[in-house]
Amino acid sequence: DSIVKNAIFLDFDNDAAFKKKFKKIGSFLKINFKPKYLKFFNPSFKTFGFKNNHKRSKTYKNLLNKCWTVFINNILYRLKLLILDMLQSSKTLLKGMSLHELKTWCQSKGESSFRGMQLFEWMYKKGVSSPEKMVNISNNFKNYLQVYTELSTLSLESKIKSKLENTTKYLFKLSDNKYIETVSMILENRHTVCLSSQVGCAVDCDFCSTGKMGFTRNLTSGEIIDQLIYVKKDTKTPVTNIVFMGMGEPFLN
Repeated sequence: DSIVKNAIFLDFDNDAAFKKKFKKIGSFLKINFKPKYLKFFNPSFKTFGFKNNHKRSKTYKNLLNKCWTVFINNILYRLKLLILDMLQSSKTLLKGMSLHELKTWCQSKGESSFRGMQLFEWMYKKGVSSPEKMVNISNNFKNYLQVYTELSTLSLESKIKSKLENTTKYLFKLSDNKYIETVSMILENRHTVCLSSQVGCAVDCDFCSTGKMGFTRNLTSGEIIDQLIYVKKDTKTPVTNIVFMGMGEPFLN
């Protein structure tokens, strides 16, 4: 069992072409074909201490079959990881698309334009970022959205509430590990949300600490919208005003 689990023993000495192809596959799948996974040598009955008889030959063949099974399972597992990694890096970001863009995208995937209207309502009107919660969408389309699309652009890193006023500051982490801040300010029946438009700022105003950070990049429309969606879901007071006085200069985005 230890031999089967820790190494694969195959005879490639007499087939240089196959050995070369084998290493190419290993390079593509990022598999390290070294003794931990694969050991090239010319197996013989003597190596395993076997005598050249029928019973030992059968045992040896069974061992090679086990080795081959373990090896194939290893390749399939690593291929699965590679595919998942490729899918993750090529997901389509839907948050930030307009109604027309969502309808066009749905049609390009073989769905009706009505699906675009449904996505628009779920993402922007209801603030839903999980396909599983979209109850009026087919299971097949939900599964497609889960695998091939991204519906959320940020995650909450921390939240600080003021002890003196009804004010809350949110620190959000973006998909590229950058950070932005959003502020909710409630005064009587007025609820103002202060949104960020950039990561950092290039204007460098003397009174602004964000300007000291320097400019990193503009926020996408989805990242700006998600700030508002999160605050709306986190507070009971309806939003009455929106200002772009957070991080960044909005007229430069």
